Amino acid sequence: MTDSDKQFSQDLQFALLMCQGINEERLKAFLRSSQGEINRMERLFKLWEDEKQKWQSPPERKVEVKIDYSNEDKPVSEKYKTLARIRMANLNPLVPTALLEKVLESHNFHIYPSASEYPKSFQHYPGIYIFNNIVYDAEIKPRQQRIINVNEDKEFADENKALNIQLNELKSQKDDRMQKALEFVIAEEKGEKTYECPICYDPFLQKDLVSCTANKEHVICHQDLRSSIITKLNVLELQLGCQYEDCEGRYNNEVCRAVLSESEYERVGEIQANNELLASGVQNLERCPFCSFAQVMGPERAKELEFRCEHPRCRMVSCRRCRKVSHLPTKCKEMLDEGLFSLRSFVQQKMDDAFFVICPNCHKPVVKITGCNRVPCNCGRSFCYVCGALCPQPDPYVHFRAAGAVCALWWKGNELQDRVQKAKRDAEAEWKNIHPQHRDIVLDI
Repeated sequence: MTDSDKQFSQDLQFALLMCQGINEERLKAFLRSSQGEINRMERLFKLWEDEKQKWQSPPERKVEVKIDYSNEDKPVSEKYKTLARIRMANLNPLVPTALLEKVLESHNFHIYPSASEYPKSFQHYPGIYIFNNIVYDAEIKPRQQRIINVNEDKEFADENKALNIQLNELKSQKDDRMQKALEFVIAEEKGEKTYECPICYDPFLQKDLVSCTANKEHVICHQDLRSSIITKLNVLELQLGCQYEDCEGRYNNEVCRAVLSESEYERVGEIQANNELLASGVQNLERCPFCSFAQVMGPERAKELEFRCEHPRCRMVSCRRCRKVSHLPTKCKEMLDEGLFSLRSFVQQKMDDAFFVICPNCHKPVVKITGCNRVPCNCGRSFCYVCGALCPQPDPYVHFRAAGAVCALWWKGNELQDRVQKAKRDAEAEWKNIHPQHRDIVLDI
């Protein structure tokens, strides 16, 4: 097996791990076509983002032909008209029969558009209805409901079924709005305080909000907190800090458990446990280069050349020297040339750093793979990925659209690629100035 074949196999295993769900044959074709390409990883990220949407989309299903019941052109039978009159009368027990007849006539007696549109067709005042400038007196008392057999006419039965679905949806929406409005009225009568979520700006009662550990007034709705946590699950340095600026509070485990699913909460716990373990200063602690798993590799395991990840969703075996997918019994290519290894490590670190920008508020590194150049940080502030400046509050996009703004909200070309390539060139030149004896080394990344 040649060196290029070994590299291809290693990259394929790594790519399949990082891009779970992508089509393997398509991925192999990409890796073959990009052998020796400098920006391979950046292109891989883009391919992953594009392909993930395609391959994780639900399978194609047989398209059901939906009938447009708002179409009034088709004539209906006399039986249909009789059923439509009774149905409209049952739906509107106080509306005069003569008015309902006019509404039905205006829609060629089709029940779906008649029942859906009739409230918009006339004006309603106490005791009277006005339709086409004609006044109709309302019924003195509600009409008695009449039982009908909708199956007497198949076309009426189908159209009435569609009408019932629409009416139930409208009723459900109305009930939700009424329930929320009623809760607010009761809360106001009791003197309870209402709050505005700082993320979505919708009003909520205290029971629909959670607060941080430092200040009970720093509230956020359940859905927005869950969305904030989900966006951080792929970042190993997961911080569940308060969303309010300059607040050192956090969201405790009980709050997280309340807003997350069981699997999401377990993943948050795994990341937090590993981060705490790494921060504890335990000696001989090593982390898997492909996930958050870490374990102690004591002196008795010093001669082991491989790191075997025990995380159930990873299980990767990596080389402890080069931190890549295990290639034993072949030695690390970089180790054959200490100068090349040193140069590669130095340049790779600088290229990785080029993806990161330091938040000017909390001074922690943030990486942006996709999206616009307004970057939200875990500390609660947003900053510009182009110039690194803090974005104003409450509207961070003023930084990009204000008169004289020089930073673009969206990059139009290969600005990120150019930044990484510049970091590579500068790092290689810097390292070779420090190590002039290795000026002739050719870097292959």
